[in-house]
Amino acid sequence: MPDLDCLRRQALGGTGGGAASQEAGADGESAARRKRKRKSRATVNLAGCDYRVVAKAAKELGFRVTTKDGPWTLKWTDRYLLGQTLREMKLSRLQRINHFPAMCEIAFKCRLAANLNRISKVLPAEYDFTPETWVLPAELSTFAKVTAEKKNRTYIVKPNCGSQGQGIFLTRRAADVPKEGRYVAQRYLNKPLLIDGLKFDLRVYVLVTSVLPLRLYVAREGLARFCTEEYEGVSNKNADKQFMHLTNYAINKHNEDFEGAGDGGDGDAGSKRSISSVRQWLDGNGFSGEAVWARVEEVITKTVIAALPANQHAYRIQIPESRDAVGFTCFTVLGLDIMLDDKAKPWVIEVNELPSFETDSDLDMHVKLTVVREALAMVSPTVQEVRLLKEFGAHLGPGQRNSALDERYSAQRAELVAARLEQEEASAECFRCVFPCADPGRRAVLERCIEAASAVYKTSFGCQARAEERPGAPEPKSWETSLRGTPKPAGAAGARGKAERQPGSELSQEREASSAPTPQRAAST
Repeated sequence: MPDLDCLRRQALGGTGGGAASQEAGADGESAARRKRKRKSRATVNLAGCDYRVVAKAAKELGFRVTTKDGPWTLKWTDRYLLGQTLREMKLSRLQRINHFPAMCEIAFKCRLAANLNRISKVLPAEYDFTPETWVLPAELSTFAKVTAEKKNRTYIVKPNCGSQGQGIFLTRRAADVPKEGRYVAQRYLNKPLLIDGLKFDLRVYVLVTSVLPLRLYVAREGLARFCTEEYEGVSNKNADKQFMHLTNYAINKHNEDFEGAGDGGDGDAGSKRSISSVRQWLDGNGFSGEAVWARVEEVITKTVIAALPANQHAYRIQIPESRDAVGFTCFTVLGLDIMLDDKAKPWVIEVNELPSFETDSDLDMHVKLTVVREALAMVSPTVQEVRLLKEFGAHLGPGQRNSALDERYSAQRAELVAARLEQEEASAECFRCVFPCADPGRRAVLERCIEAASAVYKTSFGCQARAEERPGAPEPKSWETSLRGTPKPAGAAGARGKAERQPGSELSQEREASSAPTPQRAAST
C-alpha cells in the first residue's frame, strides 16, 4: 500500500507540510501558509437555514453571511434538495453546497434498510450491526410470516420519512402496521446497555466531504440521548410507554422527569449528555471506551459505503465535470443514531441527512457549534484553491473536453486535490478521518465492502458504471491515484446523454410512494 503522506508530499512538490524534522524556517513558512489559507474569506448563503448556530459558526470564522440572492461560496440549507435541483442550480467550481444528490439512499429508512439488507447477504460478517429489518409494504407477507412463527418477538415500526419519534410504535403483530404509507419494521433490541437504569442512544456527527472517491470524517464528540423512565423488558403492559422505549429528545423533553443538561455542566448527567461522558462510563464499568468507539467508527463507515455506488452515480450525473470542484462540490453533515446493547456492541438504528442543530442548552451549543464551525472551515476553498480552480482547464479551447492523457490537466487536478486534502487536515480537530484510513488491514476490509456494494448496486439496478461515466471525468479508485494525477481513460463520448436519462437514485420514486410528508426540518435532538 503506497504511503499517503509520501504521495501528498510528491503532489505538493516535495514539501512535508510542517513535519517535525523540518528546519525552523520551513516550519514557519508552512505554518504561515496554512494560517493564510484559514483566513480566506467565504460568503455563506443561509437562505433556507433556520439554525442560528450555523450563522454563529460562519461569523466566528470571519465569513460573510447572507440570505439574499447574489454570489456565494458556501450554501447551507435545512431542506432536502433533489438531484435535479442541484443540476439546475448550475454551481460553479468555486461553490460548495451541504447536500449530495443521492444521500437519501441511507437517510430514508426504507432505502437504508434495502441497501443494508442487500449488502449483508454478500458480506454477512461485516454487516452484522443492524437489526433485522423489513421494508413495508413490499415485504409485508414475509414479515407477517415471521411474526406468526415467532410470536414473542417485539418489533419497532417507523414511518419511512418520519421525524421526532412521530408514528413510531412497538408491536408483535404484522396486522398492526397501517395499510397506507411506507414503513420499516425492525427487530427491537430488547437488551440495550443501560446507564443509571435508562436506555439511551448516541447521536454521532459525520462529515462527508467527497463521494468520488469517498472521504469521511467522524466527530469525536456528540450527544447521548436518554429515556426518562427506567427501562424494563418489553411486555404487553409497557409496550406503549414512549418515555421508556424511545430515546428521541423531542419525546422525552415533555416528560416531567426530563433533566436538562444545565448551564455550564460537563455533560455527564441529565437526559442529554456528551458522548465523551459515555466513553468514560464504559471505561469505569468493565468495557473499553476506546474499543467501543473504534467499532462505532467502523459501522458508520460501512453504513455510508453501502450506498456509495448510488451516490457516486448520482454525483456524476448531477454535477457536470465542467462545474465540478474535482469531487468536492458537495459536502454534508449526517447525524447517525447508534445504540449499544448490553455487551456494548454498537447497532446502527438510522441515519439523518438533516440532523437538528437547535441549541437548547450549553451542551448543545458546545457540541453543535464545534461540529458546524469545523465543517465549514474544512470545506471552504482557500485562496490557493480559488486561484487553482480558476486556472483548472483554462488551456482548453471553447467546447474542447479534457482528456485523461492531457498531462497538464492531470497535473492541475492532482495539485487541486492535494491542496484540498491539506486544508481539510489542517482544519480538522474534532473530526477524525475514518476513510481513507492508514491501517492496511482495516482498509483492506473496507475496500472489500466497497467492491461488494458496487457489485450489489450493478446487480440490483442493472447499472453499467463504465458506460455511464462522464466523458473526460477521471474516476480514481482512491486518493493515491488522485494525488498521482493518473486517472483512468474516460468513457465513450455518447454515454453522457444516456446516463442523464437514468435516475442516479430512487429519490423521486421514494417521495412519490411515501404517504408521509417529506420533513422540511430535521428531527429534534
